[in-house]
Amino acid sequence: MKRLVVLVGVLVLLASSASCASLPKPKGAGSSLVIGSLVLDFPDGFFDLPSRKLESNLTVTFRNVTRNDTFSMLTDRGGIFCFLTNGSDEFLFESFRYGEQSGAGGYTLGETPLRWKILATADKVICLGHITITYAKPTIYRDLGSGNQSWDFKRSLALNWDKDSVLAYILKKQSKSEWLTREVLEYKMQAEK
Repeated sequence: MKRLVVLVGVLVLLASSASCASLPKPKGAGSSLVIGSLVLDFPDGFFDLPSRKLESNLTVTFRNVTRNDTFSMLTDRGGIFCFLTNGSDEFLFESFRYGEQSGAGGYTLGETPLRWKILATADKVICLGHITITYAKPTIYRDLGSGNQSWDFKRSLALNWDKDSVLAYILKKQSKSEWLTREVLEYKMQAEK
């Protein structure tokens, strides 16, 4: 179980350095598009609030291992995230986090490490799949006073692929996208050893 803290007070979110609001265009030979989606599902309640699914505005962080560079972006509608690669660099899907402010307080899921390897392949659309992480059975782990509470959830992960939905997303964003002519690879990420 993962301990998560509800923070009451000022919640500062880091602005993303990238977004998938518009698809990047290929840059030179070998360019590839890495695309996936992340959804956080709270079927038994989002902390002390009713159930919900979080898709947009999740901060996902990647590291380009080849260049030793880290970057973050916010997920788009449907949990979609994407970025351009030269087709040969190695990446890690480092982590994700979420925070929201509500009235005088806020809710946050701290940095959740993943450290999944991603190996790029030249001239492809690399689909990381549709990742759903379910946070079930919320219970207060510890009351920290002043409205701050630490929560436990039973967490599980589901991963599946759907090439058609990836192509439909690309078509919606760029009806004449060069990415529509590229092969879509369903890539199974693995944890870094």
